[in-house]
Amino acid sequence: MKKNGSTHIGFDINLDGGGIPRPSKLSLWQDKEQFQKNKPQTPFKYFSDALLGASANYLCAWAQNKTQSTDAKTWHHAWQNLEPHYEMSARSSERVHSLNKQVSAIDSKILQNFESNFNEGLRRVFQSEKIDLKNFWLLIETIDSLEAQIKAPLLFNFSVHFSAELCERLQMLYSFLWNLRTLVAVDHNAHIEDPSHEALRMDSICDYLPKSDYVVNDALLYYHFKKLSRPYSAGKTSDVRIEKLLVTPLEKAFHQYSHNASYLIDHMPESFLSSMNPTDLEEALYLVQMDWLLGAPSGLLFKIREEIFGIQNGYEKIFWPEWDNGNLKKPMQLSVCCELTPEMINKSKAA
Repeated sequence: MKKNGSTHIGFDINLDGGGIPRPSKLSLWQDKEQFQKNKPQTPFKYFSDALLGASANYLCAWAQNKTQSTDAKTWHHAWQNLEPHYEMSARSSERVHSLNKQVSAIDSKILQNFESNFNEGLRRVFQSEKIDLKNFWLLIETIDSLEAQIKAPLLFNFSVHFSAELCERLQMLYSFLWNLRTLVAVDHNAHIEDPSHEALRMDSICDYLPKSDYVVNDALLYYHFKKLSRPYSAGKTSDVRIEKLLVTPLEKAFHQYSHNASYLIDHMPESFLSSMNPTDLEEALYLVQMDWLLGAPSGLLFKIREEIFGIQNGYEKIFWPEWDNGNLKKPMQLSVCCELTPEMINKSKAA
């Protein structure tokens, strides 16, 4: 809603009870009387309330074919200028494209079908200003289907690429889900006695890739194992006994117990791995994880799926296991009303 040059954002979040309350519905304010009855507040420091409202409003406008309206353009402009993840993705995109060119391409029909099916599922989720978050299971099915068709996990997969329009839509959906969880954390932290021990934290890296430095160590070990075992499993010097009794069992063990590390190596082009000395490769593998998570389309899908799992199964089971203590909270509703001034929206930022 526009008023005196500023943009007012209002919405309600229904939360189911639990260890950490789970959001089940988000209702965007459309009635002017709702805004008149509630004085808009200054947005939170990192604009999580404003970003949630802006992304939800724009996705609803897109689902209803209203993206050319003045309001929709305002939501899009505000989201694009205030969302730090959007800027970080742009910074990583060049390195992601470079790796994308070096790996085998996926059948374009598979990717086109995914885009069509994902857009259809997204329209069903945001077809109304009363967003039923339980409908997100439709998107989980579509993402899982893509993973099954390409016969490879999304984790560290640089062969997945979509149109620029879908990539931005995925970024906006992720922004919606991330900031939704942020508001749950903000509400939780407002009612605790000792923030130093009891506060919930948001981390855009560790929430999805915990202990990424350990993954690099395991990845280097797996890479050297593959190099040393190659003569015994391929070529003239191969030995069937060594391959069956040693190489294959060890490779299965890596995929079972160090799956993040083994997928990281398996999805890297050989030219990338062999072109560096051990010290440079260690640093490069760490940076590759960050670039994939922040800038790759498969990284976006991976994060979106994790956030939806959190809504479905409980945030404490996916992101905050230390709070899975059996103490259940009652269902509640959060009401948010904030104001974005032109100065806030157009202020330069650094992610």
